[in-house]
Amino acid sequence: MKDAVDTRGTASDTKGTVSFVSKDTKETVPFVSPLVSDDAQPLGTQKLPSARKILVADDDVAIADAVEIWLVGEGYEVLKATDGLQAVRIASTEDVALVIMDVMMPGIDGLRATMQVRERKDIPILMLSAKSEDVDKVAGLSIGADDYVTKPFSPIELLARVKALLRRADR
Repeated sequence: MKDAVDTRGTASDTKGTVSFVSKDTKETVPFVSPLVSDDAQPLGTQKLPSARKILVADDDVAIADAVEIWLVGEGYEVLKATDGLQAVRIASTEDVALVIMDVMMPGIDGLRATMQVRERKDIPILMLSAKSEDVDKVAGLSIGADDYVTKPFSPIELLARVKALLRRADR
C-alpha cells in the first residue's frame, strides 16, 4: 500500500522522504509525501510565527514522526506526547488547536485522555488508531472524539480531515 503508513516499523526523514523499516522483514520501504516539495526546509526550520499548534499523541514514535513531517509540511507547529497523561498535560497547558490521539498508549489510554482533554477544552480531537472495529470507532466518537481514522492511513486523507476539523472549529 503505497500511500499508507506501515505501523509495524520505524521511520526516518530526509527532506520529506520517509522510510519505514519493517520489524518483520527488515525491508526498507521509502515513502515520499506528495505534500512536501523538493525544496522543503529541514524539519524544525519551517515553524511559522502564526502556525497553529497540533498535538500528536502516539506512543509509536515512527507514526508520530511521520505525522509531524506531513503537518509541518503544511505549516502547522507540532507538539508530541508519547502517553495519555503527557497528552492531557500538553493539551491543558498549551494553546493547541487540534489533538490527534492514539487509542492504545501507556499510562492512561487515548479514550480516557480524550475524556480528560474534553473536560478542560473544547478543541477538535481526531482519534488515530489501529483499532478498526465499529465498536472501537463508536466508543471513540461517543466519549468526545470528533473524528476517527484507522491505521494504516493515507496521509492525504489525514491532512484533509485535520483541515476540515479546524475549519469547523473556526466557525
